[in-house]
Amino acid sequence: MQKGRNNLCKTMVLNKPKGFTLIEIMVVIAIMGIMLSLGMFAFGDGGLSDKLEQESQRLYGLIKLAQEESILQSKEMALELQNDGYVFKELEEDEWVDVREDKIFRKRSLTAGIGLDLKIENEELALTSNKDKEQPIRIYILSSGELTPFDLTLKIDELENYFTISGSINGNIKLERIEGG
Repeated sequence: MQKGRNNLCKTMVLNKPKGFTLIEIMVVIAIMGIMLSLGMFAFGDGGLSDKLEQESQRLYGLIKLAQEESILQSKEMALELQNDGYVFKELEEDEWVDVREDKIFRKRSLTAGIGLDLKIENEELALTSNKDKEQPIRIYILSSGELTPFDLTLKIDELENYFTISGSINGNIKLERIEGG
């Protein structure tokens, strides 16, 4: 009797399934996909507001750095804006040229979906692409610490919140997050 029982146990152990079936794996993957998609809806904009904040802080920091650089090196600088990006320029022999010595001031493209609105001295200006070379739009950063008064708004159409970088003639620059309503 004991011998027959051992054979039965051995048979059960040998026939025990090992691993998962394809259907079980597919069901788990489907459930994980549904949970991830629900998680994305819970987080709202999928990170768009983070990208907007990061781009705003980067541009604000670069303007502040250009202002400090302009004062320390006694050279005139400018931020040239297009609808798809921006580049820092310096005045060399009565001509505005891209800053070459410092890679931090290189030409930059905006993150996809981010738009710019610009007011210079309380006048709204339409930004053009870099292909339109009529009269570039620049914010001048002078070696005296002064700069062109401006309000630069960075926004994404799908979001209610946006950021504004403001500069006054006396050189004060501030970054402000505006909550939409």
